[in-house]
Amino acid sequence: MLTLLITLSANFLFGQSSCLKFAIGYGLPAGSQLLGENSSSHNIFSSGSYTANEKGIYGSLGSGFVVNASYGHMYSKNIGLDISLQYLAGRKYVSNNSSTYVDFNNTVTTSSNESSIGAQGLLFSPAVVFSAGDGSIRPYTKIGLVIGSMKFATEEQAHYTNQSLEMKTEFKGGLSFGFRGGVGLDFSASKKISFFTEVMFTSMSYYPHESEITKYKVNGTNQEPQHRKITYEKEVTRSNINDSDKQLRFAAPFGSVGLMVGIKINIAKRAGGDPLPK
Repeated sequence: MLTLLITLSANFLFGQSSCLKFAIGYGLPAGSQLLGENSSSHNIFSSGSYTANEKGIYGSLGSGFVVNASYGHMYSKNIGLDISLQYLAGRKYVSNNSSTYVDFNNTVTTSSNESSIGAQGLLFSPAVVFSAGDGSIRPYTKIGLVIGSMKFATEEQAHYTNQSLEMKTEFKGGLSFGFRGGVGLDFSASKKISFFTEVMFTSMSYYPHESEITKYKVNGTNQEPQHRKITYEKEVTRSNINDSDKQLRFAAPFGSVGLMVGIKINIAKRAGGDPLPK
């Protein structure tokens, strides 16, 4: 795949036709993982009564609203190259947790916590295009690579009996790599304008290099957290038990199945080449 992309790119100027494509869409989660949980618990210590319920929240940080712009170059009626740049405004996943504790003196202690996680970023994707037919409706398929400049953030609002906490942590740094492929239909409106719809599958994980606490409030007052910045590495050696500025790196899921619609504008054809399909 990489060799084919390089070969096509090296001959970029010899294509039969060129086009610009603009699309919007929404990515559904693929390769879902546990991103949070909704839970509640009740503990009456004097009677020994205890009940709890937990429900997982599963998804992918690659799901959400997308805006896509791409430049395409066809070398024949059947094969070409598509280079796209996509912005992801990721879906936010929200979790809620609550607990109630009653001690021997019937003193009630309650806590509630709302947390969320969401991502955003830019995705660059070169892909080989295989098109079938030259009529007014043309099916095609694409397969290629994807490179992402991503970041995601977690937010937390916790309320205890006599205290509240607000915290936001941003995870960033590094590039993510993966694969992308899918199918589409091109509907010609004229020699210059077409409309299209695509279903694209993205397989990608993101390993953040670092995280930083950008908001930390206790009872509404800004405080300095103990560890504001953390770096993530494959191997960590600590000198004492409180050394937490380095942790083992982890993968965040960014897989998605994207549904997009857009417009295609034909902008050029090779001199002396076959005319653009009607």
